[in-house]
Amino acid sequence: MAVHDWTRVLPGTFHDFHGRWITHLSESLNAGLLPAGYYALSEQAEPIQIGALLPDMPLFIAPGWYINVPLEATYLAAWRGVPERWRRVIEGRSSSA
Repeated sequence: MAVHDWTRVLPGTFHDFHGRWITHLSESLNAGLLPAGYYALSEQAEPIQIGALLPDMPLFIAPGWYINVPLEATYLAAWRGVPERWRRVIEGRSSSA
């Protein structure tokens, strides 16, 4: 099996590999591979209240250079593209509603 053919393993196996890979990658980067003042995180979560608008988030292109990604507008545009049948399923509405 090719190392990169993750379609042939169980999802839990891939998840375990991914978690360990991210951890070891960030450890290696933080052991001196990054320039001074930079550090790697395995993930970063931004807490947000249910029902609150999604904030714009920076997408870093290069050190000191980023663009703000409009998460709320992007989410709403994507939601408008979801067929009504699937909106009802996601929202827990019956198909007869």
